[in-house]
Amino acid sequence: MATSTEISQYNPPVSDLSISKTVSSFSVMKSTIIKEFIMLKRYRANLIGQLIRTLLFILVFWFFASALEFNDFFDNSKKTVFLFYLAGFSLLMYDSVALWAPYQTVTTDLTNGTLENIYVNPSPRYAYFMGSIIAQAIISTFFFLPIFGTVIYIGGVTNTNIMFLVAAVIVTVTTLSFLGVIIALSAIMWKQVASIIGLLGTLFTFVSGMFMPISSFPIGLQYFSYIFPYTWGIDILRYYSFNRQWVPIYPIWIEWTIMFFTSFVYFIVSVKLLARVEKHAKKQGLHIL
Repeated sequence: MATSTEISQYNPPVSDLSISKTVSSFSVMKSTIIKEFIMLKRYRANLIGQLIRTLLFILVFWFFASALEFNDFFDNSKKTVFLFYLAGFSLLMYDSVALWAPYQTVTTDLTNGTLENIYVNPSPRYAYFMGSIIAQAIISTFFFLPIFGTVIYIGGVTNTNIMFLVAAVIVTVTTLSFLGVIIALSAIMWKQVASIIGLLGTLFTFVSGMFMPISSFPIGLQYFSYIFPYTWGIDILRYYSFNRQWVPIYPIWIEWTIMFFTSFVYFIVSVKLLARVEKHAKKQGLHIL
């Protein structure tokens, strides 16, 4: 039998101290995604509200298509105008990926103390933020697919163009995900960013060309709209939705280049901002937030 002295002198190997092990990024993202789906199941009203919002938008666009026409585009038929709106609106399904979902996750976890737990444990911080964003992207996809299918059906989109449409959606959502990390980190650093998020949501909706072609904007507003990933994502989607008959802002290969470059820039900014937030947390703690 081991004596009390032997027991007190026992030092377990480092491998037995699970608290010292670094958790993999995949595990963190998986846990965060599961948490988000549990929250979704608990608060079904939010899901129902989003569904009603989607249906209302589609109905409104159908009425718009009956009342409006663009004098310089195709035959100005109701089908053409309806497809114009749907192609732009489809990406709006992912606005919460970059805006409210990451902000609400951070503010909720700050209130519950979960965020402090993340920062005092050896877990990848970036994976934590991406987990909530990926979960929201998956949820948003359920609302996106019916609209996407309608666009393909009405536009008679070819198989090749469908593949390009899917690629454009993936690149746009990836870019929005990196922007979402930036907003989540901004909520930690500067706390009250809700009004900024609301402003971005308005700009995403009205300045990205969703309701009217970018070419109809004043020249200054056109250049301003170029900074938003939605502008390029919507224009690329319309190009392939109309089977390449839509005239893009710039040659389509330039727009693809801009999209990839924008995604890379947002990723770098998010990584840099994460490093700054980690310094902030080490020096001042998160309790002051």
